[in-house]
Amino acid sequence: MVALVIIPFTWALFEAVFFFIVPDVWLTWLVISKRNWKQISAAILCATCGAILGGMIVYYLGENLPRLVIVNWLDQIPGISQSLIENISGEVDRDGVFSYLKGMWGGNPYKVYSAFWGERNGDLGLWVLISVVARASRFILTILSAVLINNFGERLINSWEQRKRIIFLIFWFCFYVFYFYHFTNIENL
Repeated sequence: MVALVIIPFTWALFEAVFFFIVPDVWLTWLVISKRNWKQISAAILCATCGAILGGMIVYYLGENLPRLVIVNWLDQIPGISQSLIENISGEVDRDGVFSYLKGMWGGNPYKVYSAFWGERNGDLGLWVLISVVARASRFILTILSAVLINNFGERLINSWEQRKRIIFLIFWFCFYVFYFYHFTNIENL
């Protein structure tokens, strides 16, 4: 129960507000831990709900706190730089609520979009709708990718059961090395 409800909900909530490691890590762990589809679906639903609640909190902060406070807070989160913050602010100006649909596939943090949509007093209901579609679809795509990789691994790699956890760790380590290299202002590390 904890693994399927509390961890994905809390992880997604924290990541939507201040944490920098995506809940997809936990969701993919559930796949390689041989959870069934009903359990994984429950975890996706809980992660989506946690992310949406976190997005609403950040929306509210963006709506009610001075821009400088929001920008300084976002800049303190690992993997978020001043240039990324300003780029996303510009995207929200140009594309409105739909900027997140484009930005999420580029690895841009949900929390930054939430803050700037709130700052602009954007429609919260529309934000929640777009967020549900975007977050749930990404979680589902991540799960399906993990299932596909796990199925291929079982068929093609001897002793997959012993190696899959190492491969899982290597994948997420490489993912974050790339992410921090790509999105963080290297000079400020």
